[in-house]
Amino acid sequence: MDISECHIEVDITREDGITRHIQVFRREVFWNGKQQYQTFYNDITEQKKIEIALKESEEKYRTVFESANDIIILLDTAGKILDVNARIKDVGGYGSDELIGKNIGELTNIISKENLSIVVGNLQKILIGTGVLTYQIEMIKKNREPIYLEINALPLKKEDKVVGVLAILRDITERNKSELQIREQKALTDRILASTTNAVAVVSQDRRLIMVNKTFENQFKPAEGKEIGEIIPVSRFIDAISQVLDNDKSQFHFEFRFKRGAQERILVADIITMQKNEALVILHDVTEEREMQERFYLTDRLASVGEMAAGIAHELNNPLTGVVALSQLLLESGVPDEIKEDLEALATCSF
Repeated sequence: MDISECHIEVDITREDGITRHIQVFRREVFWNGKQQYQTFYNDITEQKKIEIALKESEEKYRTVFESANDIIILLDTAGKILDVNARIKDVGGYGSDELIGKNIGELTNIISKENLSIVVGNLQKILIGTGVLTYQIEMIKKNREPIYLEINALPLKKEDKVVGVLAILRDITERNKSELQIREQKALTDRILASTTNAVAVVSQDRRLIMVNKTFENQFKPAEGKEIGEIIPVSRFIDAISQVLDNDKSQFHFEFRFKRGAQERILVADIITMQKNEALVILHDVTEEREMQERFYLTDRLASVGEMAAGIAHELNNPLTGVVALSQLLLESGVPDEIKEDLEALATCSF
């Protein structure tokens, strides 16, 4: 008996209009020298649907996997890299083939020993069911430049059993630089505000204090949640802040008096518009300066009065000196006794 086989897959449409996918097996059989055929039909429509769905799902997964902005790595429970997307090339300069198949603990050329111990330790935590872990490490690019990655790692489960780990790695090098610059700028601002003798505050759109320096705290002792008008209830001051916050004017510079208890202070205010409808308030206490200026002014006026009095005395002194000299001459020339006493009084006066 000589047998040959072949099979094909065809789509057929039934009388009711439904299309089915059929697998056809045909066997050519020679029996006693005669050619015969056996044909078997197998309806694989549902199986084909599953295959197509799986293929489409895999294509979607691969599209998402490869087009992601972050590095995505799949590992098994032993830490072996099963797959990694092409983003690793853009971020680190490494090809996928340089990582796939390697154990995560072997990547000493990419991650330092210190950082590898962090990665391996967190991998163990995920495998025992701690859930999602987020942490940062330093990675060395292929050109030996260091970059910083934020890792979000989560367990992959099948029937409640952990079968692997999905790790998403995001390059946060620039973000870290920006955060460092912001921290440095804030520290510099804090140092400036702490060292200035002026009272400084930032007022929000609803007229509440959102930031004050130490000098402002010491001078005005602001209560939390209070509006600026409750702390410094001076109409001109409040009106100026309102105009700046309402964008009617960008800045003000003026002097006003503020009474705190029994003591009155003289303040110079600079109110300047800021972003997000906020106002920067700078208050300079010039009370002592103004008092000193008043004392200088009074001293200067007294000196002027003294000079004027001396001038008047000098002007009076000149003719009186002549009168005294004349009275002395008259006494020497012999005068009647009835005027001699008056002349002697004039002669003995000094001016």
